[in-house]
Amino acid sequence: MKKLVLGILAHVDAGKTTLSEGILYTSGRLEKPGRVDSGDSYLDYDAIERARGITVFSKQAQFTVGETEATLLDTPGHVDFAAEMERTLQVLDYAILVISGSDGVQGHTKTLWRLLKQYNIPTFLFINKMDQPDNDKDAILKELQTLSDGCIAFTDYQDGIVKPDENYPENIAMLSGSEAVLEQYMETNQISDTLIRDMIMERKLFPCYFGSALKMQGIDALLNGIDRYTTDLYNDRNKTLGARVYKITRDDKGNRLAHIKIMQGSLSVRDAIGEEKVTQIRIYNGENYTTSNFVNAGSICTVTGLETVKAGDGIGDYADNPMTCIEPVLTYTLAFEETVSPRLMFAKLKELEEEFPELHLSWSEDTETIQVMLMGEVQIEILTQVIRERFGIIPSFDTGRIVYKETIAKSVIGVGHFEPLRHYAEVHILMEPGEVGSGIDVTLACSEDVLSKNWQRLIKTHLLEKTHVGVKLGAPLTDVHFTVINGRAHTKHTEGGDFRQATYRAVRQGLMEAGTVILEPEYDFTLEIPASMLGRAMTDLEAMHAVMDAPEQYGEKAILHGHGPVATMRDYQIHVRAYTKGMGNLQVSFRGYAPCHNEEEVLRQTFYNPEADLKNPTSSVFCAHGSGFVVPWDQVKAYMHVQDEKEAEKDNGMYVVKSRETFDYSIGLDEIDAILAGTTANQNAKKQVYKKKFATHADTYTNAKPSQTRQLQPREKHLLVDGYNVIFAWEDLHALADTDMNAAKDKLISLLSNYQGITGENITVVFDGYKAKGNHGSALTQEGIEVIHTRENQTADQFIEAYTHEHVANYDITVVTSDGLIQTITRGNGCHIVSSREFYTKMEEAAEQLREMYGLY
Repeated sequence: MKKLVLGILAHVDAGKTTLSEGILYTSGRLEKPGRVDSGDSYLDYDAIERARGITVFSKQAQFTVGETEATLLDTPGHVDFAAEMERTLQVLDYAILVISGSDGVQGHTKTLWRLLKQYNIPTFLFINKMDQPDNDKDAILKELQTLSDGCIAFTDYQDGIVKPDENYPENIAMLSGSEAVLEQYMETNQISDTLIRDMIMERKLFPCYFGSALKMQGIDALLNGIDRYTTDLYNDRNKTLGARVYKITRDDKGNRLAHIKIMQGSLSVRDAIGEEKVTQIRIYNGENYTTSNFVNAGSICTVTGLETVKAGDGIGDYADNPMTCIEPVLTYTLAFEETVSPRLMFAKLKELEEEFPELHLSWSEDTETIQVMLMGEVQIEILTQVIRERFGIIPSFDTGRIVYKETIAKSVIGVGHFEPLRHYAEVHILMEPGEVGSGIDVTLACSEDVLSKNWQRLIKTHLLEKTHVGVKLGAPLTDVHFTVINGRAHTKHTEGGDFRQATYRAVRQGLMEAGTVILEPEYDFTLEIPASMLGRAMTDLEAMHAVMDAPEQYGEKAILHGHGPVATMRDYQIHVRAYTKGMGNLQVSFRGYAPCHNEEEVLRQTFYNPEADLKNPTSSVFCAHGSGFVVPWDQVKAYMHVQDEKEAEKDNGMYVVKSRETFDYSIGLDEIDAILAGTTANQNAKKQVYKKKFATHADTYTNAKPSQTRQLQPREKHLLVDGYNVIFAWEDLHALADTDMNAAKDKLISLLSNYQGITGENITVVFDGYKAKGNHGSALTQEGIEVIHTRENQTADQFIEAYTHEHVANYDITVVTSDGLIQTITRGNGCHIVSSREFYTKMEEAAEQLREMYGLY
């Protein structure tokens, strides 16, 4: 049989759930259709949904019609849960868009239409509630054709009777624009099903079916159309596995469930996905499910055993599947009772973020509070109930703040340079304003003779891996096109982390030079009010900086369409209900971001100093005469080592070197090599620098006796860090480790890399690997830090003891640990000891000295 995945979408209260019940009943899946108002609908089975009478979570059911085996995905209609709906769009073959015959095309309907176009989903339309008086088919069809001329009526509705529209073959022939099709129609009075299928698949034709879901009118015609006019997309059963994860949930026993669409090939129980295995395959119908050992292409299934996949991840041939969903435009601060630790709650709430990625949970170190992004009041109420049921705690929310963004004001070439001792990278990026809503995209346009492809790809990764922030508010950057046009690496001293630093600094330097524009979110709105109050409404909207179309009047009712800032319109529904005494109605949907209407006011309310943002530095680091120094953003281009042709056309006089006037910035690779090797070190320094000989893997993991080498004076300083001891001693790392240990390790290594760059000490960090069976241990370099994972049955304590005993004769070793036994043993070996907490203070002091030295405030 033909298989397809069919999604059903609508503006809230259009009758979407009622139509879903009607489809399942008409197709024979249900013996009796449920009712939303009775709280017994088949798909809205969650207690939250039945209490509110709205769909909150997407659900699935299977049904068969004719030669078609379909999976129906019911999605939320309320705008507050638009992200849940959009995640489902990732896996649809076809969609049914439900339109209320009473309300016509509403604000959120236009958003849904735009998303269906964006995801290129063929769409059928069901115009519901045609049994209500004054619903005129021709008037509704005319309004639908404002969405697309391809909206053509396939059925007619008169007095509860549904029959084929007699004009639809002629309308399709004219819509095709093909003389051959017109001739065929003139000769036969018919249009082939094949042509109709192709036009629907190409989104040139959108069949419109009229009826009443509550009275089961028109549903048969819709199902027959779906069976007749859809295409089998999964007729090749021999392809390798390709799948998409569109949702993560947990069942009542706490099992993690990954909801997957099999795009091609097949999936079986015990199949390996990366390093994990599928342990169970479930096929859900409403709240019940059956298990299966095997599913093939075109199936929606739920699997257990995959603990690391996320919504939006691709599997197999669909590995590259970025998911971009509607983003909330308001951010709130969560608060709890005094007895509840916000830091511990943050770790628990991160579990919810797997199920609701749009929450964008974040932790503020300054205020020790949890920030969450939400769409509106209904989502706040639902989230409150979910947290209470899941964790037994009732949260509270503040009034919320607008989520602003920034974009670049004009085109510019941003330059970043990172060259502390033993590191080197330079990056040049052309930064241009992108189209509205385009986000961030990257192009590589640098010759491989200048910079090898692997470095260029690494720069692209760094441009996309981070949410860059603007320089006015520190708000997320969007609608910018990056082009990598130049750069330089060093054959010996460049590491991946060097290009990360250079790339980040290039973006910030470019933003500082070009400036940014603040963007604010906007709503599309439809306002229905008594005609006598039209003047009041238009005055209000103008004061809120809204843009309106000409008003429409229908007897005693007036309708206004337009768009305006979320900041001014977010609470306007309350005022509408008040001054219209409940007779007015405001419907809004997210439109996108546009230049802020009150930028100066927003800047006055938010203080942000981009040059004091140590997480996003605007300066670059250069090296001269054996030492590194920081160059402010407005002087970087006078020091850069490579020059762009576009920059050469500019007047270089604008980049004035205000310090270190004798520095020759035309430095070549030979001199860089000499500097980093120490051959041009400061002649006034009365000590000789010796290059450290790092222990090999074999040396590290054996108990060989110390080699009899001549002691060098002065001995090179070496810092040996007990990794897990430090992580659990530092509060912020400990909290991060509770959520993601690998992230905590990476953050520690990054902090150690910074400390190494400041002090020049060589650093080795040691992590326990003794519990991992078959582990042979590892030694690698990450961000310039030597990272050791001990082998099976060898603890970090044992390694540190052996290492210090072997190398203390060659190096001045300081051991960082709070383990009393290790402190005693290594002190006996002649090492210095620093506790984990003391080391935190030393790192802070070193960073403060660097800031004072280079004026980084």
